[in-house]
Amino acid sequence: DKLPDPFAKHDGSRITTKAAWRCRRDEIKRDVEMYEIGPKPEPPMVEASLSGTKLNAKITTDAGSITLSTTVTAAAGSDCVAIGMNRNSSLVTDCLQVPFPHDQVVKYANDSSKSQSDPFYKVYPELWNKVGNYAAWSWGISRLIDALIQVKDELKIDPRKIAVHGCSYAGKMALF
Repeated sequence: DKLPDPFAKHDGSRITTKAAWRCRRDEIKRDVEMYEIGPKPEPPMVEASLSGTKLNAKITTDAGSITLSTTVTAAAGSDCVAIGMNRNSSLVTDCLQVPFPHDQVVKYANDSSKSQSDPFYKVYPELWNKVGNYAAWSWGISRLIDALIQVKDELKIDPRKIAVHGCSYAGKMALF
């Protein structure tokens, strides 16, 4: 009874159509950014390359660049993608698997600590102490999605069929 209704907008009206969900989703995103983890930066320039099964995403901002790398595992005849935290998704099967190695963005620590030398803060130094690790990790996944879209024809994937999977802290990251 104490949980908020996910289908009630801030003004109290309820969404009743799939089309109205986009507005509600944007409200929830703004709430998470404001009260939980800070804003996820706007998309920077991303250059993708695919060499065999190795996907690289070179990300460039005014402050510098970093490259995220992962190994993709194809699923025969499937055009969908499953992104899992640090490993292949154990929940989404029969799709191209793209593990997201989050330490390439911000190192994971049980105490939620972060370091100004983490790669994310090299390309966004102005966000140091202004965003949480979840914002940085979800930003990294978004950049992998940017790269996947650029090489979609080589991988024979449909960018409308991408799932992000995680449990516990990775579930929160996947939500964002």
